Amino acid sequence: MSINKPAAPAKQKITEQYEAQPTKADLSEAEVVEQLVELAPSLPRERVARILSQSYSGPLPHPDLFKGYGEVIENAPERILRVFEADSVHVRDMQRSALAAQREDNRRVHWMAFALIAGGFAISYVFAKMNKDSLAGIVLATTLVGSISGLIKTFGASRSRQNDPSDEPDDPVQRGGRKAKKGR
Repeated sequence: MSINKPAAPAKQKITEQYEAQPTKADLSEAEVVEQLVELAPSLPRERVARILSQSYSGPLPHPDLFKGYGEVIENAPERILRVFEADSVHVRDMQRSALAAQREDNRRVHWMAFALIAGGFAISYVFAKMNKDSLAGIVLATTLVGSISGLIKTFGASRSRQNDPSDEPDDPVQRGGRKAKKGR
């Protein structure tokens, strides 16, 4: 049993001819089918496959679909816009609150670092006044080494982010609350 199929080279030739034809955005579906039938006269009209593809990207539906919603449900476009606007406000509010939380966290970290460094110097001073020079030196050296290593670590991390920009957002809300992996 054999099925009559056009040979692959003929199909390729038809495709190339059709792609070479100038296309108009306002061609009707019937005109597109007629052009395909003219390009492949050996094929019966029923065998001509028609594939129309449209792509649209955006936060709202394509204008034609948007209009169609209004034909199905009377106030659907207005309701869709209200939901979109409310969602946009929510996203901006979440970003604002995440930024405020990050600022507060940074402020807290800076005060804690200041308190630890000041405490280290104060303890070292007290040991020095008590003539415990070795303890004073150990506490002072530990405080200085910890402070300097923290600065180096902070500056090294900021430099590596500048030299290697990635798609990973710094904001935990944009990461979905977890550390994002590269390649996602």
